Amino acid sequence: MKQIPSRILGLLERGFRVFRETRREISQKGFLAFYLQHAQKLYLAIGITAFLLCNSLLNASIDLFSQEKHNPIFLAFRLRPGFLPFYLLLAASIAALSALVHYRLKLRFADYNTGQKGTRRWLTAEEIRVQYKAIPLLSDGQFDGYGGLPVYREKDTLYLDDSATNTLLIGTTRSGKDQLIILPMIENLARAKQKASLVLLDPKQELCRASYDYLIQNGYRCYLFNMANYKASHHYNFLDYILKLYLDGDTATAERECAGMAESIYAGKDTNGDPYWSNNSKAGFTAMAMALLEDCAEEHPEKVNLYSVYMMFAEMVQVSRENNGKMETGLDRYFSSRPVGSRARANYVSVKISPGKTRASVFSHLLTFLNIFGQPDIAELTSDTNIDVESLGFGEQPSALFISVSITNKSSYTLASLLQYQIFARLTSKATAQNKSRLARRVVHILDELGNQPPIPSFDTMLTMGLGYGLVYLLAIQGTHQLKKTYKDDYETLMDNCGNKVFLLSDGDDTNRFFSAIVGSQTITSKSRSGNLFSMKNISEHYEERQLIRPDELSMLLPGEAIITRTSKRRDIQGNKVKAYPIAATGNHCLKFAYEYLQGFDTQADLPILDTTWQHDKGEAGLMQYVYLPQNYLSFDKEPAPKKSENDENRWETWQLSDVLDPQQASLINYYLENSYCIDGITIQEFFDGIQVLEEEGRLPLDKILAMKNMVLHALEVKQK
Repeated sequence: MKQIPSRILGLLERGFRVFRETRREISQKGFLAFYLQHAQKLYLAIGITAFLLCNSLLNASIDLFSQEKHNPIFLAFRLRPGFLPFYLLLAASIAALSALVHYRLKLRFADYNTGQKGTRRWLTAEEIRVQYKAIPLLSDGQFDGYGGLPVYREKDTLYLDDSATNTLLIGTTRSGKDQLIILPMIENLARAKQKASLVLLDPKQELCRASYDYLIQNGYRCYLFNMANYKASHHYNFLDYILKLYLDGDTATAERECAGMAESIYAGKDTNGDPYWSNNSKAGFTAMAMALLEDCAEEHPEKVNLYSVYMMFAEMVQVSRENNGKMETGLDRYFSSRPVGSRARANYVSVKISPGKTRASVFSHLLTFLNIFGQPDIAELTSDTNIDVESLGFGEQPSALFISVSITNKSSYTLASLLQYQIFARLTSKATAQNKSRLARRVVHILDELGNQPPIPSFDTMLTMGLGYGLVYLLAIQGTHQLKKTYKDDYETLMDNCGNKVFLLSDGDDTNRFFSAIVGSQTITSKSRSGNLFSMKNISEHYEERQLIRPDELSMLLPGEAIITRTSKRRDIQGNKVKAYPIAATGNHCLKFAYEYLQGFDTQADLPILDTTWQHDKGEAGLMQYVYLPQNYLSFDKEPAPKKSENDENRWETWQLSDVLDPQQASLINYYLENSYCIDGITIQEFFDGIQVLEEEGRLPLDKILAMKNMVLHALEVKQK
């Protein structure tokens, strides 16, 4: 038997390979899709075959009547020059027939779904591989660049979004926010060669228990601000930063920071929806803090703390007497004795000019929410500082700050909000001062159970501006209703500035509908049949909009599954432009729980033992060394010497307003002030300071403010003449 030539074997092998690839493609795409994709090639092959067959029939018919009886078989396919018109007609007929068949098939079976109702789809595994950084799920070695948000898994490979992008994480209780996202994120951030500093809101202390030792092992300097147990906590003085600003001569910024702190304490604390009480409480707090700076910054900086603010107010407000028919407190005397131009005095004016009973209510409102700083444990935590906030963004080694609140003491959440705002303010201020407007090290804020804490001051600004400095935020909430309730008008801004949105599970219909809507819709083809019982049915098609994942499907996600939208992801790793289709980390690609593969990340472990060599239990008596109490204003036994500038007696600013205005003018000003403030017993300078505060806070119309200013200036001109 002769051996088959290798060339023929090669051709056969190639033919079988093409056959197998074709069969596999048909099985994957379906015959119709395969046909439409390769229609030109198919019709070309069919046309050539048909032409050759027709030509062979023609030759066979001619040879049948020919005298040459033994023509070779291959001559059956020969072309005859004399039959050129016939060949052209045959080719045209085959082409026309093929076109007709193709048109009828396409008309009958082609998919006319062009995304009329929506074009969203899921990102494919191939696309994820070229768009996201891949790292080993677990490894002792480091990887290049920063760590980031886990978005997808393939066996033992984890894909991360390591860009500076804010993230909204939605997951109801027990949905796995910590185990699926937060703890794996902490682990890979610490494993990266470029290590970001961390700020972690840790209400249940589980993050600290699980990751504190691991972070230390990876070169982090760790702090724990523990409001649940002040004896196992580092300390932070909230006025320390403001004190530095004041000592550096930046009085205006120091005053703005005091006002921001007041906003954090009293925001949303209106009585019966009336902002009057919270506005005056903010002014009173700012006045107290500025007075403390003016009196103690140079000689007693250790007394500049929030416990001093509380004690000063609590002690001096109790001292009162009637003066010219008006109740006067130690606070009134304390601020009235301050020199003209004092910012503390200016901020106190809006409180001072409140009517008697109203002012008492303002004092009560102010003290109610200031009480937190008078609690011995909070006073212990906030009287001094050993947390280096600036090292988060500028330290030689990365830092991690765990902020733990007391679940039984809801007021501790206020301090947590205030601390997060101060971190932002201090880091961005230093970055701007260095003319780089950029932190030396990225700082990632992981705010677990954010929906349970009061609003963070200027949080919308923090999210919109923070990324430019290198401040990245992850907001972990149980449902969108939490952010709506807490941030109200800023809700849309917060949502818009979270480029990644991760959904694990929610029981809330509104949350499920919201997330289903932002994932987007696709166009589906719906078919219907019509006709009599035994007749050939008519089949019609129409196109409908279908959400890529419906709200009810979101509520049925399995443990470990996540749906991720990523509006900020517009380029792949190589810098090529991409469309931000959503990710479905489901099935075999779902995320793993931390307890399944992260050894040592035990959320039930003991809290770390802190270095307490710096710590001392001050006790109530010991705390008094950190308190400033101006003794001359704690009783009326001695009249204090007013703090006045030279020639104050001859300056019109120190004149009593009532000595300048006639009764008709005073009545008109009271009308403009809507009888909410009392102008008796105040100086002209105090009046103008108070009017300025009302104007800045928008509490009176501008036309009324201008009218009052002009009236007083006119009365003053008449008085001087």
